[in-house]
Amino acid sequence: VMDNFVVSHLSSGTFGPAWWINRRAILRSTLEAIQEYEIIGAGPVTRARLMSGGNAQKLVLAREMSGDSRVLLAHSPTRGLDVRACAAVHEYLRDACKRDVAILLISEDLDEVLAVSDRVGIINRGRLVGEFDAPVAREAVGQLMVGHA
Repeated sequence: VMDNFVVSHLSSGTFGPAWWINRRAILRSTLEAIQEYEIIGAGPVTRARLMSGGNAQKLVLAREMSGDSRVLLAHSPTRGLDVRACAAVHEYLRDACKRDVAILLISEDLDEVLAVSDRVGIINRGRLVGEFDAPVAREAVGQLMVGHA
């Protein structure tokens, strides 16, 4: 978990200069992420490949949300998560937006899209077929998603 969590931060200097890595800071940040994102059954030395799909998804989310990125690409961020965890992910995404992080959410889950989006674009067969500011009529989005204009 710790190695997976830190991998995207190595070049940023978050945990020290490139030639020296502060393992204590990494451990502290990893433990905080495990607690904050409720990654069940994981410790800092747990191998990510041994985690359940839902907890692996939470680890990826924790890793990406902990950086200082200005843009976040989230492809089906709640896949494999239970209802409570989905609500938490949606809250994390909304919080990121409040910190001026632009989020490109790619999802086939219309409820998820409508729950967390400020603006909705619908792509069908590789073409942008509609754009709406939220809130938007569920029926209009659904029709465009299945190819009906």
